Amino acid sequence: MGTFTISIDTELAWGYCDRLITPADRREIELERDVIARLLELFERYRISATWAVVGHLLLEGCERDGEHWHPEIPRPVDSSGRDWFWQHPEERDDRLWYARDVARKIGEADPPQEIASHSFAHVLFDESDTRAEAVAADLREARKVHEANEIEFKSFVFPRNVVGFRRLLAESGVRVYRGSDGHAPSPVAIARARRLAAFLLPTSARLVRPRIDELGLVDVPGSMLLIGRNGLRNIVPPSFVKRKAIKALDASAAADEVFHLWFHPSNLVHGSQTQFEILDAILRHADGLRSGGTLQILTMGQVADRTLERR
Repeated sequence: MGTFTISIDTELAWGYCDRLITPADRREIELERDVIARLLELFERYRISATWAVVGHLLLEGCERDGEHWHPEIPRPVDSSGRDWFWQHPEERDDRLWYARDVARKIGEADPPQEIASHSFAHVLFDESDTRAEAVAADLREARKVHEANEIEFKSFVFPRNVVGFRRLLAESGVRVYRGSDGHAPSPVAIARARRLAAFLLPTSARLVRPRIDELGLVDVPGSMLLIGRNGLRNIVPPSFVKRKAIKALDASAAADEVFHLWFHPSNLVHGSQTQFEILDAILRHADGLRSGGTLQILTMGQVADRTLERR
């Protein structure tokens, strides 16, 4: 039986920590709450539980500056840039771009149940060549702390920007499963986007993956396919091509004991929103049909990890 899993990187303004947030960025981020609400409605319609990787800071009600820095518990500098990671942290305790307990509450109360995973505490990049280990360790401590304060299991993890690193620290923090590489080698953003565009223009299915238990005992559930956005050059990819690639992967998964792992950000559905939701609806409808036929199961990352560990 095949497996379909969905993970959603939920970060709002925290995805912009290393570059200036423009007025246009703010307008886009403000639309993400509507996208999240529509996603939950779609998951309810098809009875699908997904994994929502939420930046831990979004779960806070507010912060107080302690002396010179916001969050002095995170060692400075975080990385080689020398810039304070929290340089854009808002003074206002109710800034909805940086605080989103309402979003986490909606996800946590959804039917069917959704999994809330960690996407780090402050979207610090787990880049072993650039980020300080002390900063990553502190970020993980704060992420676990905020999960425990909100009675959310600290089990599944998605690396910010898909930069896989510091796995030993991840294991020591209590995490048991992470989303591994989606098969695209690290490269400049422009090159990575060009490769993804080229892949969507080929009449092939998205890749299938096999979860594995790494040398630290963590379960790696690699990504299969990013649901690309509709802004810029990405808009040249016909919606039918995206549907075709995902549906072929679902059919291939149903014929084998492998996983099709779809992932995206809510921001990927902001531009061309109606088209994007039509694409996702078609994918979920097809997955639901395969499930009804007994050839596909739809699981969260945590459930995939449980199954993988049981098989061991």
